[in-house]
Amino acid sequence: MIGFKKKSRQIVSSALAVGLTLGTMAFNGIEVKAATNFNYGDAFQKALMFYEFQKSGNLPDNQRNNWRGDSGLKDGADVGLDLTGGWYDAGDHVKFNLPMAYASTMLAWSYIEDTDVYKASGQDKYMLDEIKWANDYFIKCHPSANEYYYQVGNGGADHAFWGSAEIMQMERPAYKLDLNNPGSAVSAGTAASLAASAIAFKDIDPAYAATCLKHAKELLNFAEITKSDAGYMKQAAGFYSSHSGYSDEISWGSMWIYLATGDESYLQKAKDYSSGWSKVDQSDEIAYSWVHCWDDVHYGASLLLAQYGGDEKFRKVIENHLDYWTTGLNGDRVTYTPKGLAWRDSWGSLRYATTTAFLASIYADWEDADAKRAQTYQNFAKSQADYALGSTGRSFVVGFGVNPPTKPHHRTAHGAWENNLSGQPYEPRHVLIGALVGGPDKNDKYTDVISDYVSNEVANDYNAGFVGLMAKMYEDYGGIIDPNLNAIEEVGEEIFIEAGINAQDKQNAINFIEIKSVVYNRSAWPARVTDKLAYRYFVDISDVLAAGYKASDMKVTSSYSQHSAKVSSLQPWDAQNGIYYVEIDLTGAKIYPGGQSEHKSEMQFRIAAPGKWDYTKSPSFADIASSSPNSLAKANHFALYDNGKLIFGQEPSGATKVYAPTTSIASPVAGAIFKDVTEANPVVIKANAEVQESTISKVEFFVDGTKIGESTKAPYEMNFVPSDYSTVAGTTKDYSLTVKATAANGKSTTSEAVKVSVVLPVLAAPTVAVTAPIDGTSIDMSKGITAITMNATAEIEKSTIQKVVFYVNGKVVGESKVAPYTASYLPTGSASQLGELSEYIITAEAIAANGTKTISKPVNVSVQLPVIAAPEVEIVSPANEETFAEVTKQIEVSVAADVLEDDIKLVEFYADGKKFAESTGAVNGEYTATYVTEGTVTEMGQLTPISFTAKATSTKGKTTTSAAVKVYVQLEVVEAPVVDFVLEVGNTGNGQASTNTLTNNFKLVHKSGNDIDLSKLEIRYYFTADGSEEQTVWCDNAAAQMNKAPWYSPYTSKVNGKVIKMDATKAGADCYIQITINASEMISEGTTLEIATRTAKSNWSNYDQTNDYSYGNAGKVCVYYDGNLVAGVEP
Repeated sequence: MIGFKKKSRQIVSSALAVGLTLGTMAFNGIEVKAATNFNYGDAFQKALMFYEFQKSGNLPDNQRNNWRGDSGLKDGADVGLDLTGGWYDAGDHVKFNLPMAYASTMLAWSYIEDTDVYKASGQDKYMLDEIKWANDYFIKCHPSANEYYYQVGNGGADHAFWGSAEIMQMERPAYKLDLNNPGSAVSAGTAASLAASAIAFKDIDPAYAATCLKHAKELLNFAEITKSDAGYMKQAAGFYSSHSGYSDEISWGSMWIYLATGDESYLQKAKDYSSGWSKVDQSDEIAYSWVHCWDDVHYGASLLLAQYGGDEKFRKVIENHLDYWTTGLNGDRVTYTPKGLAWRDSWGSLRYATTTAFLASIYADWEDADAKRAQTYQNFAKSQADYALGSTGRSFVVGFGVNPPTKPHHRTAHGAWENNLSGQPYEPRHVLIGALVGGPDKNDKYTDVISDYVSNEVANDYNAGFVGLMAKMYEDYGGIIDPNLNAIEEVGEEIFIEAGINAQDKQNAINFIEIKSVVYNRSAWPARVTDKLAYRYFVDISDVLAAGYKASDMKVTSSYSQHSAKVSSLQPWDAQNGIYYVEIDLTGAKIYPGGQSEHKSEMQFRIAAPGKWDYTKSPSFADIASSSPNSLAKANHFALYDNGKLIFGQEPSGATKVYAPTTSIASPVAGAIFKDVTEANPVVIKANAEVQESTISKVEFFVDGTKIGESTKAPYEMNFVPSDYSTVAGTTKDYSLTVKATAANGKSTTSEAVKVSVVLPVLAAPTVAVTAPIDGTSIDMSKGITAITMNATAEIEKSTIQKVVFYVNGKVVGESKVAPYTASYLPTGSASQLGELSEYIITAEAIAANGTKTISKPVNVSVQLPVIAAPEVEIVSPANEETFAEVTKQIEVSVAADVLEDDIKLVEFYADGKKFAESTGAVNGEYTATYVTEGTVTEMGQLTPISFTAKATSTKGKTTTSAAVKVYVQLEVVEAPVVDFVLEVGNTGNGQASTNTLTNNFKLVHKSGNDIDLSKLEIRYYFTADGSEEQTVWCDNAAAQMNKAPWYSPYTSKVNGKVIKMDATKAGADCYIQITINASEMISEGTTLEIATRTAKSNWSNYDQTNDYSYGNAGKVCVYYDGNLVAGVEP
């Protein structure tokens, strides 16, 4: 493992930190208030705690909160794997591995960089737990070398549900990469995480570190041999698209493997792939003005390469980047808000600032850092940390500091029950401690609203760099660590009953009461699905009994039940005093806080006496005396039970005691691990069960909630053999065991769950190998194309091979169902010269009868295809740079073309890229065509450049395009049209400076002058994009009002609108909306043209229009006719 290069530093004591005071810090031309008395220790440990709230799967017993529970326990079941675990991405519940791998790598980097800080603060155990939690999941996602599950959960289905993780009901499909569905960015990004984890655990758990490193190397190799994100983008596109490609992730992953192993080949690989990193526009210079993030990690890779790669090239890359964010570079610098936030983008502005600050602080701590830069970067890091913590008067970290955010965009923290982010409860029920929210706009404006997913988004990648930055601040400036920090909250109202009187009669001879009752499940500590609820309504029928009737004469009926509940007859409670009850049994009904209907169960039942009855004396009537069907009351004198346990309301005193059984699992014990489980060697479940004043009638055994059998006499035992299998040896799966004891008196009790693990038997997967051709083979087909014969072997134990499918370059080319497995492939195409080889990658996939599949290692074959010469073609006349000074309407173009051992079939002629003629026969060895000039100019001497090219095609299909010949032509001179436009622009941005839609109404009046051609008209509206997202322009309406027939003409369908990025940023503008009309129609003076458009980004984030050039000023919207500016002022 490489030794890490960091200056020796001392953690500032808590006592010193408490004594620090407010000062000012001159930084980057801005005097930023530097609040040096923040408790960085508190911020540090809370930022790390955030990840505990993001955990998916079977949660550990040592979690420090009481509002997260087990969830996503069936993840991977659809593909026969255990893919539980990992982190949910943000305030949603998809597991996106690309940002998850980025976040876990960043956490590991912080731990490796500042191990002493974590140990001294006691946060090492929490950090290591989070790193391992994520990487355990990645290992599960990687069942074989060239298979990787990169996502669990469908983004669209998940985002359509607003509820807690614990009660999700939607399908959660798992999405896989393989050689035919590659995803190099996410594979290499995960390799980085696993390699960094290996470094973190090398001295703590060497075996685990070795496992991480093995998977890291395999995943990096998988990324390299596929070099594509095509498979990944099938599902991740639109959520976490790989915009920057895969080269940065391969460098990132390679660098971390190098740091873990010291293997120089990985260092070289990291350097080699830098050629594919993002570049400055129209330059070979590596980009420096974006940010280290889940999509683009070349900034972090360049910092590591600068520190450990011994290459000044990468020092320049990271210094350019950090200079751009601090003092500026080449006259350009990141935007700063008035209060000092380095603001790069509207979506996650604080994430970007704090992550860059983390990188800056690592550079500042580097022993080989440039001293002046180190101080500048350190000042920058602190200013951004303090902004996040509250230097402006408000904190942007949930649960920390002054005026922190209280409404993060997070489903589980909200604790909602209506499946509506704007519905109840209107205040989140949980505090998402440590979450860094998205942050303010470029003017420091911030809204603490749960529906504002730009300002209040939280995510794994948001906190990743922030945790590292807080560790640095704690190291440098101190703070106080609370060893007892937790998120144990007071439990609020969860499951309860409301009821009202539907109808009643106590006046006539036959008395009754009809009740509407509603059970609500608004659980949130944690949220949970209930399916064993029952409740009781207690009545006093003493007067009915005194009149000579029996309890069985009372009639109980139901007119409506939302969940088909079972309604009992009257049952005795305190028979001596005439107290009985009706039980409403909801067993089997899933009630959960997931929607208006889903979170409740309504019941309407009637209790009727055979004669007179004063039901108002009934114990449960006390709360509903003044109620109605439309005005329900809290039914505190009903009794609500969950699996027999009273959870709401109260029971009357004086009950005739009927005892429920007690039961527990005697063996196995919790945490037991079983190996080699078979029918002959099962897991034996033994139960204890007993009951007072009754007998046990049966004990039922359940695994993960599914009954596997029952026993009616002691000893109560049941054998369990899982039906699950794995394709990876040593894979374990957890099972939850429970027993339910039922007594002869009708009472039943379910035991506490005991969780055990079983090492799953290995479901045999086929072995497959391509045996011919041999890897590295070169085949000469220069004399003629012949088929490539492909052979493969495939075997499997305890099953059979159904077929072997052959692939060439990822496409199916054949299959074979019987050994020996063979197929053939006939290459197509040709080479232009000897030595020009075509590369083919051959793989075979064996598919077994048991459903398992295996793809072979790739075989690389080089083929020399037949050589077919390409034509040679040259423009003979006119000459390059020739000038036609007189008015020229026609130009003769002559071309020479020839081809070796073939004939010229066709020569095509182009002017400025547009084809204008073709020729199939040469005259005196030359092909000729006449070009007719187009267009006019307004004065003599105004020459127009024209670029000619010619493309020759041979009879064998080869083509060559000539070098361009540029000439300058005097076109026909015509008087310039007189055009006098007046432009009005209204309704920009719906009148709001901050909006997600630019709404423009353009009104163009042609006051006087010549008739004009609409196809030559162009409108430009200049603005700043406030982000890098794609933008779309829609035309809602367009029409012309004329002062002569046809009087009115619609153009809505003919308007073309698009956003054009400017080559150079101007004040208030880095792009413009371009409006043109696809209609060669003439309009005369006096015509009014109106065009209504809308423009928005692909993610619907807001525009800040306050500094947009054309906003609110029609004089800064430009109109062009035939390329000439005729109205407005350009920026």
